[in-house]
Amino acid sequence: MPAPARTNGPPQAWAHHSLYLRVRNALHALPSRFRTSLRVAGISAVDLFTLNTPLGAAIEQSVVDSLNDVREIWDPTGQYKLYSFIRQAQVFPDVRLETTAPDVPEGERILMGIELKGWFVLAKEGEPSFRYGASPAVCAPQDLLVVYPWTLDEVVSGSPRLLRPFIEEARYAAEHRTCSGSAVTSIIPSDQRPTFELQTLTVANLGDNDDDNYCRVHPKRPSRSDWSVRRIVGLLRRSVHHHGISGSEVQ
Repeated sequence: MPAPARTNGPPQAWAHHSLYLRVRNALHALPSRFRTSLRVAGISAVDLFTLNTPLGAAIEQSVVDSLNDVREIWDPTGQYKLYSFIRQAQVFPDVRLETTAPDVPEGERILMGIELKGWFVLAKEGEPSFRYGASPAVCAPQDLLVVYPWTLDEVVSGSPRLLRPFIEEARYAAEHRTCSGSAVTSIIPSDQRPTFELQTLTVANLGDNDDDNYCRVHPKRPSRSDWSVRRIVGLLRRSVHHHGISGSEVQ
């Protein structure tokens, strides 16, 4: 099987190509524009590392709400005023840019999809891990896989704050998983910059059942932007040490 290749998104002749590019820009701009009413307080040091599971869905919904709030970035002329980003749980993709307006042709009601993941940077697991069983056949050229690392603005409490996202073509990631067989391979995003907190997508096809297909995104090596996160982790580890928690409990 030939190695998969990126398509650089939909063809330029696609009527909504400029929208696709603006949505990608909006995804990159979102950390500085992200707003959420969520606030975490009163969590013990041990339980802090488990926040990714209970808050993951709420964070992802806040990301969708924020995408709709930055409409001026991806729809500056109001051409897509009938469309909005909608989150749908347990279905691929997690988020769709769509409209339910009856006058819009059926083929134009869903313009693109985003498989959205969030990862708490102080989560107990050493690297983010999530299931990705989508078939390449169901991925449109404009569909994206997006992972947002997040932390709390007061380190161990406060409101979630997004870090720079990992963005990859959804079809390319699915093809890479299928092509890898039983091997574990890595994907470097086409728009990688040295300051990405999440730089490498590791894909492991662990079985014939889609439920056993995993994508893992993990930090590659520390960059300057990682220093602040690693400093937070170091401070937190020293903090939990004072609470009598062994170092092995803090991954």
